[in-house]
Amino acid sequence: MKFKEIPLLPTKFILDVWISDNLDELSEAFHVRYGASVEYYKNDLRPDAVQVINSTVDSECKGYKMIVMNMKELEDAVVLHETIHVVFKLSKITGIEICHKSQEWVAYFVEYIYEEILKMKPD
Repeated sequence: MKFKEIPLLPTKFILDVWISDNLDELSEAFHVRYGASVEYYKNDLRPDAVQVINSTVDSECKGYKMIVMNMKELEDAVVLHETIHVVFKLSKITGIEICHKSQEWVAYFVEYIYEEILKMKPD
């Protein structure tokens, strides 16, 4: 399993990226990181997905709202696809509208997130 935190500057949000094809291992890690039960995550997690998680105050994330991407493997097309979902989740949370006038913001965010995730690939 691989894990990386990516700060979504200039916001205070962080993108957590998880790479694992083991649902049991991922559910246990999510329990520690975000606070809900292992059973909850076993029922809730879907591979190759992005979600917003409201962590518990007793978790590693201390009650913060987290944007979380989990993928079975680092496949370029899936990374790019899920990165687009991240930008839309961030837009919804922050209220920053995605439209023609904001296309440069969107392009920079997609590029930044994509490049940061690709750094997780082995050399």
